[in-house]
Amino acid sequence: MSTVARTIDFLDLPSDCFSRIFMSSPRDACVSSTISSAFRSVADSDEVWDRFLPSDYQEILSKCVSPVRFSSKKELYFRLCDSVLIDSGNKVFSLERWSGKKSYVVGARDLSIVWGNDRRYWKWKPHHGSRFSKVAKLQYVWWLDIHGKIDASLLSPRTNYVAYLIVTYIDQDMSWWGLDVSPAEVSVEVGNHVKSNGMARLCPENVGRPFEEVVVKVPRERGDGWMEIELGEFYNSGGEEGEVVKMGMKQVDCSYSKEGLVIEGIEIRPKV
Repeated sequence: MSTVARTIDFLDLPSDCFSRIFMSSPRDACVSSTISSAFRSVADSDEVWDRFLPSDYQEILSKCVSPVRFSSKKELYFRLCDSVLIDSGNKVFSLERWSGKKSYVVGARDLSIVWGNDRRYWKWKPHHGSRFSKVAKLQYVWWLDIHGKIDASLLSPRTNYVAYLIVTYIDQDMSWWGLDVSPAEVSVEVGNHVKSNGMARLCPENVGRPFEEVVVKVPRERGDGWMEIELGEFYNSGGEEGEVVKMGMKQVDCSYSKEGLVIEGIEIRPKV
């Protein structure tokens, strides 16, 4: 008995079936487009890239401060990866390039900052390098309390997220204006449940005094010239309607004042 070898031409499969087998992620689609012109025609199609866009992308586009122009769904996808300003310029939205997961930055104007509207304590000014028209610059306070929130439904479901406070400093050549005296409390809540809490430094790790008695998170440099302080992480199931994610940082030791901190916002992005 002879055995007849059969070969399957995958390109003869229906395009939807073919793309779901070989192009289950943006990374797969980009790799597939380099294999051959036949693969590229499928990999670059609107049918493929429409799957990677968030289901509410049209609503997101309607909130953009400036129109987003695109000639294909693939081009739109990568424009959203580069981030867009939404909600009257108070939030930044973006997609994680290789997974399509959503990220947001809630600008300082949309945060709850104790005494934030009192010019004796905080000033709202433009800052070079910020995506927002104004940031919050701390003059001085004894009670430092900053919180933000976002609807869980806006985030990608079944995804682990981390929240970061984005900061810099008015003048890093001076002393640290009380930011180095004690760590701050940081926390993340989902609904009415605390998902993460801890302590964090308000100034870089290599300055100020050490906090040897507690484990603290430290500000890290970002790629955009700012620094970030981790507030905590959480899992977004995407299941419960009306669920709100609350994130915050506070340092309320009133025995000394705090000065010199600049707040751009809070970023919520998928955990790597």
